[in-house]
Amino acid sequence: MPAERYFVNHPIQKGDQISLETQEFHHLVHVMRTKEGEEVEIINGAGLLAHAIVEKIKRNEAILTVTNVQTQPPSQSKFTLIQAIPRLNRLEIIIEKCTELGVDEICLWTSSLSERKEFSPNQKDRLHNIAIAAIKQCGRLYLPSFCWISDTKNIPLTDSGFFGDVAPSAPHFKDVWKPKHKATFVIGPESGLTQKETELLVEKGYIGVKLHPNILRTDTAAIVALALMS
Repeated sequence: MPAERYFVNHPIQKGDQISLETQEFHHLVHVMRTKEGEEVEIINGAGLLAHAIVEKIKRNEAILTVTNVQTQPPSQSKFTLIQAIPRLNRLEIIIEKCTELGVDEICLWTSSLSERKEFSPNQKDRLHNIAIAAIKQCGRLYLPSFCWISDTKNIPLTDSGFFGDVAPSAPHFKDVWKPKHKATFVIGPESGLTQKETELLVEKGYIGVKLHPNILRTDTAAIVALALMS
């Protein structure tokens, strides 16, 4: 795990004074027990890594001064996961592990057999915070973006897309995958894809593939797909 690392959602420059509040403040003071005068790392999910000194710890806020800023150029690769919405506990695992594996975009798709159709603002915030925690833990400097697909017809066309297919005739992913800078993988929900959804994905250019000789759960399939692509 990287050194003490905290997230702020804005640009940072050397010499800036920044404030940590709510969850980041709690982690700094009550989990890591950081003291005034100590150095920590700050990221913003957009390729920036800053070092900062904790100047002042107040009741509900910590004031930090940025001493050094580095930036990392974005990767030329773009891996997108289109995940049919599963049960919330499985979705949280998918977001955490696929973020660690380098996914660039996570599109949550309301498929015909999805366990859940809508998310409250608090639930969306929780999913976003899971991704933030994952990049802090694994050392990534870029936060994956999220998108929401409410209708299968809105899944984009592709010339480098795949989907998990349980049909006996589906080829193994390892036999058709060639490393690419851009690729999309569609994973169905716990109950699988409908025939109509499968046909529509094929029409849009996606190739049905097996990820393993056994049928994988939706969260396992997403993790395996990202691991193989990245």
